[in-house]
Amino acid sequence: MRQQAIAILLLSVVACSSQPSGPSDRLPHPTGTMLVATPNGPEAGTYLVDIPTGEVEQLIRRSTPFVVAFQGGYSRARNSIYGLSVSESQHIVEMHLANLSVDTLVTVPEHAWTGAFDISADGRSLAIQTATTLIRLWTVDLESGAWTQVIDQQNRTDSMPLGSIRWTPTGEELFVATESWPDPTGMFRIDLATQRFHEISPPTPITVEPWVAISPDGNKVAHAVDGSISFKDTNGALLSGLPEMPDRTSRPVFSPDGKFLAYQEYVDQTIRIMMVRLSDGRLWELDVDADFEVWLVDWISED
Repeated sequence: MRQQAIAILLLSVVACSSQPSGPSDRLPHPTGTMLVATPNGPEAGTYLVDIPTGEVEQLIRRSTPFVVAFQGGYSRARNSIYGLSVSESQHIVEMHLANLSVDTLVTVPEHAWTGAFDISADGRSLAIQTATTLIRLWTVDLESGAWTQVIDQQNRTDSMPLGSIRWTPTGEELFVATESWPDPTGMFRIDLATQRFHEISPPTPITVEPWVAISPDGNKVAHAVDGSISFKDTNGALLSGLPEMPDRTSRPVFSPDGKFLAYQEYVDQTIRIMMVRLSDGRLWELDVDADFEVWLVDWISED
């Protein structure tokens, strides 16, 4: 009887340590699929991870036909993942998840370097930065193939290297983070109708890549700069009532329903992918059933 009582007590302790008690148990937990990638070693490639189980599905072996670890992501409207071709660096390609077929999405002009890029929420346009002797920012109509240059007539911010580009859900604006070592980086909101660049985050010195994420409702911006993530409104003001993020973090990604934020955290020289519930700050680590390190790319679904 005494042994049975001890066993029950131990089970109770384990249950309390793994799940919080009280009403928070009924709040949403992270579900769905995460898009991850690794650019290095024999495991280099693109993967889907089932969030509840950690089960891994390999989509692309090694880096062929394209890589999403540095730039790229998932387009819900197109039901495809997209990234930069490895064999032809001027090609941005996509893989349709319905049948895993691969098509060229955009061909960048010859001899141009391809920088940051992002597909709009409706799947019809691509924002991209290119460089030859000049750095330029463009939007590309994916149906007609027409390129439109975006120019900051006042300060020529468009000619600065960008580490991250993100469309707003309406497709009317872009958020960009400049990436210029050793110069400080800033975050800007671009009104595409007027081509006006609004600085919404003051310049900050950086040692790691800057990153921007926009919530699905378009009201919150997660800005990662120099290993720290902050939440801001679309005018750059800090938002209250959201979790305080730890140091040594990067690559924020909102869940499709906007209730969670996934991000990379650097701990003991390794990368782990964390998910935070925005309503109360509860954390989960993405348990990847693999013996290699992966980078966070996108949150595909909650299903």
